[in-house]
Amino acid sequence: MISVLYADDESLLLDVTKTYLDRTGEFCVTTANSGPSALDLLATTQFDAVISDYQMPVMDGIELLKHVRAASPNLPFIMFTGKGREEIAIEAFENGADFYIQKGGAPKPQFKELAHKIKSAVGRRQAEDTVKLVNRKLQLLASITRHDIMNQLTALKADLDSAEEVETDPEKRDLIRKGQRIAATIEEQILFTRDYQKMGINTPVWQNVSESVWRSARSFLMQDVRIEIDRSDLEIFADPLLKKVFYNLIDNSLRYGGDAMNLIRLSCREDNKGLVCSYEDNGRGIPQENKPHIFERGFGKRMGLGMFFAKEILTITGLTIIENGESGMGARFEIIVPKGAYRFTLKK
Repeated sequence: MISVLYADDESLLLDVTKTYLDRTGEFCVTTANSGPSALDLLATTQFDAVISDYQMPVMDGIELLKHVRAASPNLPFIMFTGKGREEIAIEAFENGADFYIQKGGAPKPQFKELAHKIKSAVGRRQAEDTVKLVNRKLQLLASITRHDIMNQLTALKADLDSAEEVETDPEKRDLIRKGQRIAATIEEQILFTRDYQKMGINTPVWQNVSESVWRSARSFLMQDVRIEIDRSDLEIFADPLLKKVFYNLIDNSLRYGGDAMNLIRLSCREDNKGLVCSYEDNGRGIPQENKPHIFERGFGKRMGLGMFFAKEILTITGLTIIENGESGMGARFEIIVPKGAYRFTLKK
């Protein structure tokens, strides 16, 4: 049975609505004749859903909704009101209402619709809660498993290093080195699963692109390679893992750009579609036959995870990335940011 709190200052409507819903056998309705009274009940009693009128003295339905959302972000809330103005409906949805129903018309169809909306809202919230619980369990299992594997892998790598130091037979040393390479590959795959698990979990935020690039660059020995960024005031609305995109781009340049590469440049330009951020280096570039595959998981000399991961991070907030450099003339990746997902601050 679904426990419902209904707030309305019209006592007759409170009684009629409660009677109809209770008679279905699917609901147990508690009534409140004002917003403050509803909040008092919510503080002491657990409900599956809240129904509220809009126009009430002391506290209207929108204010009640704001209080409910502050305390219980996932509690289903239905605005049930005689006020049919469009701006009220918009404000209700903007503040987290699940449904908006206008009073009036034949009572039976109206109450039937109200009952349907309550069950829909409660069912949806329950499904969301179930998914969140399952995800938390899976993430916990993955974290524990990854931790245990990394402990065993650390011990294995230490044993292989010790074995290499004392082994004099060339063939056996080759076998040990092969084992070390395999262990390193396993470690990289495990670290990838850790980062991939974090992707999309946290809410996207505005991030300064220049700062993300410089933070990523500090993870490398750049030696004679310099970085040029044309703007320091560009911010992009993206997953918090955005810095991993630039980390993988820099890593790709340093690994495959060649000894002559000494420049990485990031520039941006606006067009009719949005913003294009160009990441370029002056290295060897990407062979033409490899271009269709560079964002595929598993493609590349190493694990083939970096560029795949970068593309996945950007996709979360509708950003795209392509490679359109000329082979032999350096790599050039372009990140396309749609309008509304970038801004220029006053920072110089």
